[in-house]
Amino acid sequence: MRRIRKIASSGGAEAHLRAGLAAYRAGSLEAAIEEFTIALGLDPGLASARYQRGMAYARSGDLARAIEDFRWVAEQSVELRLVGDAWYNLGLAAERSGDLEAAVDYYERAAKHAPKPERALCNRGAVLCRLERFEEAVRNLSEAIALDPSDALAYWNRALANHALRRPDAVKEDVGHFLRLAPADHPYRARAERLLGTEPRARAATLDRAAAKEAGRLITRIVQLNNEER
Repeated sequence: MRRIRKIASSGGAEAHLRAGLAAYRAGSLEAAIEEFTIALGLDPGLASARYQRGMAYARSGDLARAIEDFRWVAEQSVELRLVGDAWYNLGLAAERSGDLEAAVDYYERAAKHAPKPERALCNRGAVLCRLERFEEAVRNLSEAIALDPSDALAYWNRALANHALRRPDAVKEDVGHFLRLAPADHPYRARAERLLGTEPRARAATLDRAAAKEAGRLITRIVQLNNEER
């Protein structure tokens, strides 16, 4: 921490931002949050510092403060990429807390702002399945697949929606794509293989179990978001 602060002390907000990023990458979350906070004290409009502080809060388990920072970025930043990522993270947080209607809205906003909207569209489709809005889910997931035909999870979610809509041919096609793309140890492979041999049934409980399992990993997905790129 002393070393980081020594480097930062000679500069302004950007220097503290860089020091915070270094601390974050080193796993020193408390130091990272402190540096990002100092940067924001010097430049309250530095959206990248606020976004990164939100990431650090999320990684440390303080989701409430993370949401505050992500919401500020989503609503006030002019950096479109950060805006898209912030709405996406708000969607993850809303989904994890069980506020599915809010998650649908946040993912829609993320898709509108993100340079690559497919992941937000995929997540929105999965949440729409949990809300039993299956036709809308299929549309969103089809958009996601058109943008990224290698997304196994998008095919899996669309298969579940088509299964609920009693479309066996579409289910068979989607499950086939999923099995082709998913790794051998994917947790949904066995279920996908069983799904091919079942009669179509509109069972929201099946969808809820899959979505709940995915929601349990959302904090990890938040803190991993764009770590390699920032």
